[in-house]
Amino acid sequence: AAACTLFVLSPSLSMANPPPVEFFAGHNKIQNVVISPDGKHIAFNYEEDNNEVKLAIATSDLSEVVHVLGYGENHHLSGHFWANNERILTSESRNTGNLDGRQTRGQLLGLNYDGKKRTEFLSSQRSGIRVLSRLRHDPEHVMVGKFHFADEGKISLNLMNVNTGELDYQGSLPMESSETTLSALAIDLDGNLRIAVEVDPGRNEFDNEDDIISLHFKDTKGKWRELDLDQKRSPGRFQPLGFSADNRHYYFMSNFDVAENDPVKRGTLGVFSFDFEDEELVLEYRHPDVDILGAIEGPAGEVLGVRYEPGYPEDYFFDTENEHVKLLQAFKATFPNQVVSIPNYTDDGKSCIVFVRSDRNPGMYYIYNEGRLKHVASTQPDVDSDWLGTQEAFTMMSRDGVKLYGFLTLPP
Repeated sequence: AAACTLFVLSPSLSMANPPPVEFFAGHNKIQNVVISPDGKHIAFNYEEDNNEVKLAIATSDLSEVVHVLGYGENHHLSGHFWANNERILTSESRNTGNLDGRQTRGQLLGLNYDGKKRTEFLSSQRSGIRVLSRLRHDPEHVMVGKFHFADEGKISLNLMNVNTGELDYQGSLPMESSETTLSALAIDLDGNLRIAVEVDPGRNEFDNEDDIISLHFKDTKGKWRELDLDQKRSPGRFQPLGFSADNRHYYFMSNFDVAENDPVKRGTLGVFSFDFEDEELVLEYRHPDVDILGAIEGPAGEVLGVRYEPGYPEDYFFDTENEHVKLLQAFKATFPNQVVSIPNYTDDGKSCIVFVRSDRNPGMYYIYNEGRLKHVASTQPDVDSDWLGTQEAFTMMSRDGVKLYGFLTLPP
């Protein structure tokens, strides 16, 4: 019943007096809305007054809450995603802050959308799991990377059964050694391992300055090779993004190509693409002042572009004629002067969740289907936009020639 009320709550009428500060310091009432691959259900988190974050599953027409899962006071459920049309994976942990002296114990869970067949897969006391890929061709499994405290940060590739949690180790890679660590693995959209990031800690394992980072790729003939990066700094920063829709290109963020203290390029994270067929590495885009924040993805998880934020959020797309790019741009036109993102799609790409926020909108979720947007819920239903001031981004030059970014917030 508590979950049901989230769908009907709407912003309150404006108050004659200024609202109390608790309205603005409160946590989101609802968050992390995702739609199932077939579009029949949505899953989301909502918070109770006792610092409990629950997981709820509802029909996508918002007519019924099918199941609610909670573990009691101070327990949070988070990070859920649909492994297939029936099955949801989520993480559970106890959250009481960082200063109470107690060690947090977390676990990975699996359950059906109706709450049946709930299974506890893994406790994170000594191990950790990172989901690398949802395998569309194999709905009973996901590809995961497993970490263990004794492995000094190394990652191993495993196939995990989404019903039982059983792990199937996929074997070692040719570049693995006792002297280095595999810190990241990248799976393409067909479920194939194509990229591995290797870290050599150098002479001093506690000093990152002498680390050596190498990128390995599996070429079109199935052979693992090292990508020549011609690194200008040691170590550069590397963050994976994903693959193109045809799996020909791999995208990642890095600043390996900029020397330390470069007065022009300044070492911001740019987005690079690697072409597996031509074996060419291309800098797609770099902003001179700010880092790339992350990828903008399409229905299959393909990378459509990247987002960065030099004041106001901005997008850079690789193909502006792509149908999903055009859809996102249409949403942005529908909600001018707001930040619009698509957390996930149905497998056919015809429906999706749309999240909209701005300086005067704490956040609203919508379902898009058959050309129409339907409001799902507000993250802060008790906050009226009339209470909120506008935030204006600006830049200025300091007296010593440094470009500064700032925000001016004006009262309503």
